[in-house]
Amino acid sequence: MTEQEVKDALIETGFEETILYTNPSYSKAFVGVSSDGIAIYDRTAMIQCLVEEGMDEMDALEWVDYNCIGSRGHGLPIVIDVINPAFGGIGI
Repeated sequence: MTEQEVKDALIETGFEETILYTNPSYSKAFVGVSSDGIAIYDRTAMIQCLVEEGMDEMDALEWVDYNCIGSRGHGLPIVIDVINPAFGGIGI
């Protein structure tokens, strides 16, 4: 899913005010939206997005943990570890 497709889906479902990660874009890691409109991302897929852009895997892990999980504030996206691939995630 592209960033625009994610935005379009949010608009179609009434979540147009949802805050997304856009720089860098983690649209491939986007999982969904919580009932209160918070974007949800798969941590492992976020790391993979950065690796695909040329970042070393350890640096990508540290980047996500510090800049996304570590800077969590009101309305900012939730980052989860998907542990059951049967639910659509890529697992750990």
